[in-house]
Amino acid sequence: MDAVVMAGGFGRRLGMGEKGLVHALGKPLLEYVLTALMGAKQIDRIFVATSKNTPDTYRWVQDNYSADSNFSVIPLKTPGSGFVADLAYASKEAGINAPFFIIMSDLVLITPQLIDMVIGIYDHCDTSALSTYVPLDVCASVGIRPDTVFHKDKKIIVPVGVNILNGKFMDREQSDFNFISEHPEFAVNINTADDLKICEQMLAKRLVDESLE
Repeated sequence: MDAVVMAGGFGRRLGMGEKGLVHALGKPLLEYVLTALMGAKQIDRIFVATSKNTPDTYRWVQDNYSADSNFSVIPLKTPGSGFVADLAYASKEAGINAPFFIIMSDLVLITPQLIDMVIGIYDHCDTSALSTYVPLDVCASVGIRPDTVFHKDKKIIVPVGVNILNGKFMDREQSDFNFISEHPEFAVNINTADDLKICEQMLAKRLVDESLE
């Protein structure tokens, strides 16, 4: 399955420049996402959708993930007309006519295993699309205050910016399966300086845990 990383937002609330290039523990946020995608068994090509707001991100992908490397990571320029329009534009530019994985450039704690899990769940759905959510209490448990919430089955859930759509049907509404996960890694996207601190704390803990294995 192809993947599209949405990296066209400037991150004004964070106020540290192009969001994908903001550093967490010495590495750009986007690098963590790309590393996870490259490690996932179910991911083939990776496209990074940039915009007029993120020219440095486009150049960074070009400089660090050349097309002749072991894994194809291809930067795309979208018009910067909004998330939905830019996503549709990116999928058309990439020539994607099948289901594809969508993720934000600031979902730093994502892992290859979680990516493969979402795709595996999608493979057993009877829908064209999948959206991933976490319960609100998962966000609260890690100190994240989400901007958007929904009510479903008497629960308050939060969209996390991980989706699957079918590129063949981008011009129409697609039936959508709501996958609700308890994994805290999905809950941490970075919109503020406080979010970045939380993310770095969780990354540091992960590094310690991995060193003890």
